[in-house]
Amino acid sequence: ETNAILASFGDSDKTSSWAKESTAACIKEGIVAGKTGNLLVPKANITRAEVAAIISRLLKESDLIN
Repeated sequence: ETNAILASFGDSDKTSSWAKESTAACIKEGIVAGKTGNLLVPKANITRAEVAAIISRLLKESDLIN
């Protein structure tokens, strides 16, 4: 399932092997969606706004906030 989820992203091969399963799980749960279109850009820096959006989605998925 991990490979199937990551296959839709053109740069998934750049994701570190140790992070692939967690990345796929976050994509599956809607916590992360990739940066641009069908790219993950796993080696790029992340902005504060992106971190805030990820934390918000994570808290909502965990039913800790509405």
